[in-house]
Amino acid sequence: MMSKTVLAFCFAVLLFSASAAAEEQLFVTPSPSSYKDSFYKPQQVITSAEIERSSARTLDDILRTVPGFSLFRRSSSEVANPTSQGANLRGIGPSAASRVLVLLDDQPLGDPFGGWINWGKVPLEDIERIEIYRGGGGQHRGNFALGGLIKIVSKKLRQQRGSASAEIGSKETEHLNFSAAESSLNSGVGAAARYFDTAGYDVIAPEDRGLIDQPASSRTGVLRLRAEHRSTDDLLLGLDAAIFNEDRNNGTPLTSNATTSARFALRVEQDINQTAHWQLLLYSEFQTYQSTFSSQAEDRDSEVPVLDQFNVPSKTFKVDFDWQQSIDTDTVLQAGAALEETQGETNENFLYAGGNPTRTRAAGGVERILSTFAAVDEQVNPQTSVYAVLRFDLVNLDDGFSRSFELSGNQALAEDLFASRTYGILSPRLRGTFELAPGVSFNSSLYQTFRAPTLNELYRPFRVRSDITAANAALKPEKLLGVDGGVDFSRYGIQLNIASYANWIRDLIANTTISDAAAVSASCGFVPDGGVCRERNNLAEAFVYGAETNLSYSWNSYWMAQLNYAYRATEITSSKLDPQLEGKQLAQVPKHAATAKASYDNPTLLRAEIELRYVGEQFEDDLNQS
Repeated sequence: MMSKTVLAFCFAVLLFSASAAAEEQLFVTPSPSSYKDSFYKPQQVITSAEIERSSARTLDDILRTVPGFSLFRRSSSEVANPTSQGANLRGIGPSAASRVLVLLDDQPLGDPFGGWINWGKVPLEDIERIEIYRGGGGQHRGNFALGGLIKIVSKKLRQQRGSASAEIGSKETEHLNFSAAESSLNSGVGAAARYFDTAGYDVIAPEDRGLIDQPASSRTGVLRLRAEHRSTDDLLLGLDAAIFNEDRNNGTPLTSNATTSARFALRVEQDINQTAHWQLLLYSEFQTYQSTFSSQAEDRDSEVPVLDQFNVPSKTFKVDFDWQQSIDTDTVLQAGAALEETQGETNENFLYAGGNPTRTRAAGGVERILSTFAAVDEQVNPQTSVYAVLRFDLVNLDDGFSRSFELSGNQALAEDLFASRTYGILSPRLRGTFELAPGVSFNSSLYQTFRAPTLNELYRPFRVRSDITAANAALKPEKLLGVDGGVDFSRYGIQLNIASYANWIRDLIANTTISDAAAVSASCGFVPDGGVCRERNNLAEAFVYGAETNLSYSWNSYWMAQLNYAYRATEITSSKLDPQLEGKQLAQVPKHAATAKASYDNPTLLRAEIELRYVGEQFEDDLNQS
């Protein structure tokens, strides 16, 4: 049976805002994105004012107003397991890994091991704006940008400002946000923090709840520190560090998860002769994750432990260099290279007897991606511009392993060492923009891009209640060929964007159901009654097409109304692995989604917003049976 339609109605009134801000800017420093992507405009921008008056308490809930944006599961990140919080645009997301590249000041926000997004890592008070770029390829970006790019731009440091917000609500919910900066002539420092705690809400329908069911609670904290200094030769040095911790109960006494991470970034950039700019970004992140799973009785009055992923460490290192050169007023060239290495593994206890595990398993590996690109933006004439980019990525999977032992006596049961693999992928993109009249333009893009399987998909199995999903070390990268076109209208207080698209995807990674008894035993081992065995596999081909519209109207500087709608149609067109999937829709992708909201924003009097959100029906599984 298909999921019921979800209708969420949110209303928030912010009566006052506390701001210790002297918004006097001492030294203007363009953000990295304003240099690197100034000739490539986002289709939608969410401003700090919109974030302030929104009732949403998490970044993903703010983004749900974007046409076509969704997470793998419908639940908010307030209560959902982080492994289900992968983001996608345009319906490209039949599993939990993100098909959208999410960047915070050019730093990847995705989980280094699994590709999902920990949305609580970003203090909302610290956001200047969010830029949405729809369509595969994400400009010159590569891995993860199948459906587009989301860029979060933080507030500037080189200004004196300070703001804080506090919310207390039902379900024992507390939400605190803080952001401040202090500056001198050539330097700036800043700090931001977020704390969120809620007793949560029930994630099981009332008619299905048993004695073990309880609200899914969560507690999140993040602290971010930044500093930057510009020398007399226009060389900018920036430092960025953050720590993050999250603890969750997943709705029963024996299910929980926790994440702790620390990330560091060093940015060096310089302007040269007003015509060139270069940037070097060094980035690293260290993370640990742990999660427990249980099997519930049919009446949900009891549960037993089945899997304890007690330590899932990962770390990633990245160096990224970009150069931008203006040849003349009509031509901009851009080139760059990057090297990223991610290491991770899962350590877990399983096969319980009498409430205690009898076996332990470790699996993991290393993924390296070396990439380079070149791009040109040409203003052909006053009405026409063309943007072209060619990117090459070399992906290496190394040191893959899987080992299992009997806990009693530490007896080795099995060991698999996976052969090193290396493959290259070419990703071209061509985009044209044509001004039809003042404030009216048409744009069209043709692109090819990819997503490499994550270490999580390659090596880490997982469980949702009695359903088991096995890893697959033989996964191939997803490859997408796409075309889109749209019209932008901006006149008379009206902002309108209409776009349609078609994407052909090969080797799309999805969780496929295994029914053969021997295959079930080999992939999943023991499956409880009522449970299902699934395995991550590459579907041969899938076709995704749809349309999006974003309409907003401002009566004056105070009032605004907005309507967003997305239509997404998906079909598995070829599946040699399991022919019964052919003709089926992709799981977890609703055909229809819409939001409507109206807001009043007068900082001296009142800030208020009312929002209505609709999400259509979607299938929970690959066989379209539920």
